[in-house]
Formats: sequence, structure tokens, C-alpha cells
Amino acid sequence: MSTRRWIPIASVALLLLPLATPSHAWNDFGHEVVARIAWQELEPEVRSRVLELFRQAPRDSLMHCLDLNQDRRRGCGRFAYRLGDAESSEDADRILFERAAYWPDLARQLEKYNRPTWHYIGWTWRQGADGSAHDTDLPVPEPNAVSQLVELARSVADTSGRPGKRAIHLAWIFHLVGDVHQPLHAASRVTERRDEREGDRGGNGFALDDWNRNLHAFWDGALDARFRARYKQRTEARFDAPSDWPPPPDQFWRFFREARDREYERHKDRVAAEARARHPLDDAVRANLKSGDFEAWTAESNRIVRNALYPPDLKRGEAPSGAYAERAYDVSLQRAALAGYRLADLLTNLLAP
Repeated sequence: MSTRRWIPIASVALLLLPLATPSHAWNDFGHEVVARIAWQELEPEVRSRVLELFRQAPRDSLMHCLDLNQDRRRGCGRFAYRLGDAESSEDADRILFERAAYWPDLARQLEKYNRPTWHYIGWTWRQGADGSAHDTDLPVPEPNAVSQLVELARSVADTSGRPGKRAIHLAWIFHLVGDVHQPLHAASRVTERRDEREGDRGGNGFALDDWNRNLHAFWDGALDARFRARYKQRTEARFDAPSDWPPPPDQFWRFFREARDREYERHKDRVAAEARARHPLDDAVRANLKSGDFEAWTAESNRIVRNALYPPDLKRGEAPSGAYAERAYDVSLQRAALAGYRLADLLTNLLAP
């Protein structure tokens, strides 16, 4: 009979710290939660069409590196990070579906595919002394997330287009639907500070403490903040060790990477399930899908920023309060659920037989 033991992993917390590194846009965790919710809502025929397109992406896009059914041994680097292993072909399909939502951030290192201005829309606003929000007359640069979603949807719907191009554009749709539901991708606060006279770049200019970095990064990681905090504290971070612990020396780091990946997947399962449970796709939500109305989706995020993201107790150079962090999690959970439902609806409209 095998013996199961709990092994503390505080001693390898440094290995796990990549989970805590803020990224661009909603981080990989947030984008994958949105995609997980969409996956669960889609009919099998639409899933298959999505996967068929992704598997026709150009080789130089490295999208094949996200596919556990393909050879990923050479040249993948960070593109293959934290993919883990698939227990079945359906598992591999789901992982590709979810990871593709993060591909545009991975592609920042590929000059041919990097599109920095597509990730957000720079709607600027000023905050009055009483906290009230006021529009500015600053122009909104293009291309931006909203303008590109319109073009990308048109491209993916055109079945006469090149499959490789449509695959890239489909990954961008996955990503941008997530982005425009992260509030700080839809607003930029103008202040009298020299570096914020044209906006704070979606909170990137609002520095917090060393752990959170800035307000944008804080909101990027709101969905997995509790998970990352476990490793920051380096306490209670444990995994279920196999009976053959300790592993052979040449397997040691692979063992810990796999433990980290398993816990990451479990937490993603929990957050996606919580989002769906707290914000189910009921009649009221269906009526609010605003199918394909990208500007309306983004305007919702803009209103959230203007109404709630810069309260008086939020201070530069300090960590947000516990109450603020809880609100951020609750808002992000609702936005992720809605993004997942809207992504599924959009994919159905674009790709259904």
C-alpha cells in the first residue's frame, strides 16, 4: 500500500515565485480562467472548429508550443512554460484552448506578432476632489482593443481567409475579450503629475508596494492573488507527495515543477467554478451579454474604474487595504464570468456550423 505524505515546500518557494510575477494584461491565470469558462459553455462542434484553426497557426508564431499533442521540444522556451501534462486528448485540447488566450502576451517577444496598442483603449478621465469622474478632451489613439476586436471578428468569420491568419486573429479575440473585461484596460486617469498629464496608462503609473508593483499589476493578478500570497508568506505551502519521495537527484526540480503545475491547475479549477457559481449564466446575465458589442463591454470596465478603483484610502507606495483586495477579487470574478460567457457566445456566432 502506498503511503501519502504532506511535504512542506517553503524550502523551494523560490521555484514557485514565477506564479507571483505580474504580467501584461490579465495575467496568464486570469486569461485561462476566462477561457475555461468559455470552454465549459461551448458546444463540441464549436470547440472543434476553434482547435482546428489554432492547429493551423503559422509555425513562427510558436502556437504549436501550446499544444501537448505536438512536438514542443525545440525553440519553445517560455511558450511551453507551465503546460504540465495532459491525462487525455481532451485534456490536451482544453489546455491548448486555454493557453491560446494568453498567446498574445507571450508573443510580445516575437516582433512579427507583437501589437502593444491592441491590449487596451486609452479612454482618459479626471477625478475631482470629491471623487467625481470627469471626461477629458484627449484623443483616443487607434488601433486599440475595441477597434481591433471589430476587425478580428470580421477576419475570423471570413471562411475564405487564410487559416493561419484566422488562427492568429482568433487567439487575439480570446485575449482581447479578456482584456476589455479587466477594468484598467479601459481607462487612464489624468492627474497633475508630470508623467500622468495624458493618463496613468491604466494604473501602470500608480506605484504601490514592492510586492504589488503598481495598480495595473495588482488588478492583473486579482484572481490568483490568494494563491500567490501563499508562496509569498512561504507557509502552509504543501503538496501531496508520492510514495517514492524523495525523487532521484536528476528528477528533483522536475518533481517540484510538476507539483507547482498541479496546484496551479487545481486553483484555476476552483476560481472558474466559483465564478460560475456566484455569477451563473441565468436569464438576467443572458439579457446582458450584449452580443458582439465590444464598445459596450469596454464601457462597463471604464465605469468600474471611474466609480470604484481610486478611493481616497488607496495610497501611492502602499499596499491596497484588505477590503480593497477583497473588492478587487469580487469584481474580477464577476468580470471573468461575464467575459467567459461573452467569449463563448461570440465564438458560437463566428464559428458555429
